[in-house]
Amino acid sequence: MIKVIGWAALTAVSARECYSGVGEVTIYIHEDYRGRRIGKQLLKSLVSESEKLGYWSLLSVIHSDNTNSIRTHISAGFRTIGYREKIAALNGRWKDTVMMERRSINNGKSTTMNKKKLLFVCIENSNRSQMSQAFAKIHGGDAIEAHSAGSKPSGIVNPKAIAAMKELGYDLSVHDSKSLQEVETFAPYDAVVTMGCGDACPWMPAKKFIDWQIPDPKHLEPAEFNKVRDFIEEKVKQLLIDIGAG
Repeated sequence: MIKVIGWAALTAVSARECYSGVGEVTIYIHEDYRGRRIGKQLLKSLVSESEKLGYWSLLSVIHSDNTNSIRTHISAGFRTIGYREKIAALNGRWKDTVMMERRSINNGKSTTMNKKKLLFVCIENSNRSQMSQAFAKIHGGDAIEAHSAGSKPSGIVNPKAIAAMKELGYDLSVHDSKSLQEVETFAPYDAVVTMGCGDACPWMPAKKFIDWQIPDPKHLEPAEFNKVRDFIEEKVKQLLIDIGAG
């Protein structure tokens, strides 16, 4: 019979795009095997894998009396960022917890240095630019860091766009409608693609600027909406080829 002596887990703290790269770490070691540095090895491996996956902030919540675990996390680069009293119940007793965090050396940028960065911009960041970002992720994979924004963001992703992308197996509901100011921090970009915002699309640091003439599909019926979706997919695939990421 196989006996599990320990395990480590990394879980995204949220499916929302704004929390991308933030994860929670959980480590467990069977009581018969504690004190053998197994937890330290697991945590070291997990931290290494997390950076390959693009995580830049790791969080861990530890019982305050678990000093061995706290020391293990400190040795892996974690620091204490919070303390909560009587928040966890174990064996009929309330326990205090310590929250610890580890940030990658370059806030996650070390994992994306060689990626091509793309920004797709339309007016509302509700349809065209959202689907463009999704297709860049689908077809660009690990070679692409894709973002989207709107000159006048609506604050929501159009349910029609969510439904259209769901047909292709992509969950657009986890995206957020964002302003250009919110994506400035990721500049400079390898390419900024605008769609329909004209003079309302301000300058953004980038190597290349491209304007796509794509009609806004927000009022179209599903069949016509999907034609625009498919046209956007072809445009994105060609863009990836043009920038050497296709």
